[in-house]
Amino acid sequence: MHTTSRRGNSSSRSPQISKGGACLNCRHRKIRCDGKKPSCSQCESSEIFHDCEYAGRGVTKTQVLEDQIAAVERRIQELENPGQQSGVTPIVLSQPYAQPQGPQTLSLPLPTQHAMLQSFLSQCYNLAFFLDVSRFTQGMLSPSSNPADRPIPALHLAALLWGIHLSPSQEVQAYEGICLADVVQNTAQGLASSVSHPYGVIQYIQAEVLVAQYFFRAGKILEGKYHTSAAAALVLSSGLHKFNPTSNDFVAEGERINGMWTVFMLNNCWTAADGSASNFSLDMEGSRIDAPWPMEMMKYAEISQLPPRTTYTIQKFLAGDSDYGNSLLAFEVKASLLFEQAGRLGEQYHSQTSQWDASGFFSQFNSFSAVLEKFIQNLPPVNAMPSPSAGVFVHSLAQAAVLALHMPVVSANPASRPRMVTAVRGIVQLLNTPVPFVDAVLGVVWGRACQFLLREISTSTQEEPMALLNAIIRVMNALAPSAPFIAAQLNQVQSSIGPR
Repeated sequence: MHTTSRRGNSSSRSPQISKGGACLNCRHRKIRCDGKKPSCSQCESSEIFHDCEYAGRGVTKTQVLEDQIAAVERRIQELENPGQQSGVTPIVLSQPYAQPQGPQTLSLPLPTQHAMLQSFLSQCYNLAFFLDVSRFTQGMLSPSSNPADRPIPALHLAALLWGIHLSPSQEVQAYEGICLADVVQNTAQGLASSVSHPYGVIQYIQAEVLVAQYFFRAGKILEGKYHTSAAAALVLSSGLHKFNPTSNDFVAEGERINGMWTVFMLNNCWTAADGSASNFSLDMEGSRIDAPWPMEMMKYAEISQLPPRTTYTIQKFLAGDSDYGNSLLAFEVKASLLFEQAGRLGEQYHSQTSQWDASGFFSQFNSFSAVLEKFIQNLPPVNAMPSPSAGVFVHSLAQAAVLALHMPVVSANPASRPRMVTAVRGIVQLLNTPVPFVDAVLGVVWGRACQFLLREISTSTQEEPMALLNAIIRVMNALAPSAPFIAAQLNQVQSSIGPR
C-alpha cells in the first residue's frame, strides 16, 4: 500500500500582526496568521481552508450562509411547532445536527465535511457499512426539513471519523482526536435521544459497528469488543434476529436484516481472535437466529416481496443444508461463522478428560470439515466478487478456519498437516491481490499462518515454509505503519522468530 506524505507548516516565523488581525480560518484553526490580504499565506497553502476572510470587512460569505441556515432552522421550528414562539439559536455551519444538550464539539466547514464523507463512502462497504448508501448520503449531504431523513449524530460523527482517518490530508487528520472523542460520547449517551428517530435504533447499531471497526484497526481490541457487544445487545433486545417485518419499506427492512448479520459477523471474527465468549448463544431459543440470509442492499429496492422468515438458519447451514445465501455479505457471515466454530471445536479437543469420547469428537470433526470444504469449493474466485477487499477477507477467513480446525489435531490426524500446508499456500496467494483496504482481523489470520510456518521450519529442511513466511512478513511490514493491530501481530511473529 502506498502512503501519502503529510505536509507540515512552514518553519519560518510569520510577521507580527495586530491583535484580532488574523483571518477567520486561522482563528478557527488556532494557528499563526501573517495577515496578508486578500488571502493569507496559511490559506493559500491549505488544501481545505482556502476561503480567506477577515472580520471587520463587512459581512463574510460564511456569515451570510450561517444566517441563511439559521433562518431556515427557525422557519422549520415554526412549521413543526405552530403557535410556539421561535427562539432557536443559530446553528453552527459545520454542525447541522448539533443538540444543545449533546456532547458534540467538532466544528468543521461543510465543504470539509463533504470531503470527509467522500473518503468514507469510498471504503464504506469494507468498514461493515450495511445501510442503504443512497439514503444515507442524501441525508448527510442534503438534510431535509424532516428529521427522519437525517442520520442521528452518532452515525454522522462515526462516518466523519472514518473519513478523517482515511484522508491523505494532514490538515484533515488533525481533527481525528477531537472527532473520536465526540463519537465515543455520542455512542455512550446518544441511544436515549435516538429512539425517537424512526430509524434511530438501526442507525445507532451502525454507529457502534463503525466505532468498533475503528478501534480494531487501531489495535484497541478491548474498546472494539465493547462496542461490538453494545451493537449485539441492541440487535438481540430489538429482536432483529427474529425476522418480523413491520413495514412495506423493503429497503428499511433490508437494513435491519443486513444490520443483524453484520453485527453477527463482527462478533464471530473477534471472538474467534481470542477465544472469548460470543454475544450470540446459538443453541438458546432467545438468541437463536431465525432470519433469512442477507441480500445485496440494492436488491431490496427491486424485489416485490421480502424473503420468508427461516428458522434455525445457522444450524441448518452447519448441518450442510443448501440455502440461497449467496450475497457477498452472506459469504462474509458464513466464513466468519466457520472461523469461529472451528476454534470452538478445537477447544473441545484441548479440554479432553478421562471421560472424553474420541470417536464422537472425530465424527463431529469430520462433519464440520465436510461443511467447511464444501463452502470453500463453492466460493466464487476473488476477482468475481463485487469487492476485492471483501473477497480476500472471505477467502482468508475460510482458510484460517482450516488452520483453526486442524491445528489441535495435527499430531493425531495424519491428514491435517498437508491440509494446513495447502491452506497457508492459499492465504499467501491471496496476498498478491491488490486491494484498497485491509480488514484488521486479517492480522489474526496472517499471525496464525506464521505460527504454523514457524513450526514447519523447526521440523523441516524444505525451503517453502521460509519463503511463505517471508511473503507474509513483507506484507505485514508494509501495512504496519497505517494499521496498528497488524503491527502488533507482526511484533508477536517477530518475537517468536527471534534474531535473524
